[in-house]
Amino acid sequence: MNCLRFENIHTREERKQVDKLAPIRQIFDEFVSCCKSSYRHSELVTIDEKLEAFRSKCSLRQYMPKKPNKYDIKIFALCDAKMWYTSSMEVYVGQQPIGPCRMENSAKAIIAKLTEHINGSN
Repeated sequence: MNCLRFENIHTREERKQVDKLAPIRQIFDEFVSCCKSSYRHSELVTIDEKLEAFRSKCSLRQYMPKKPNKYDIKIFALCDAKMWYTSSMEVYVGQQPIGPCRMENSAKAIIAKLTEHINGSN
């Protein structure tokens, strides 16, 4: 499986103009939705970043000169601190074009987005 696609190649350029994550957005959102509905958190949760090494050309790559892998894709994740289950994730894409997928990249905005499904729960 050298080249596995999860998107409609005919509409990709149109979607990439409003979303940098367009090639995998649909399957990524479906995966996160299944993670959210499949597990009930304990009272201990944490948010952390995960750096996935990535060598190919991609607009999502972040250059981090002090890390062992210089180019990574940064993913923020909400995890249960007891069971290590990840229930929500957000890929850092930098500055998104204006559109429905645009998100503020501040720490406050990322925390609000990752915790919206557990906000107010016991």
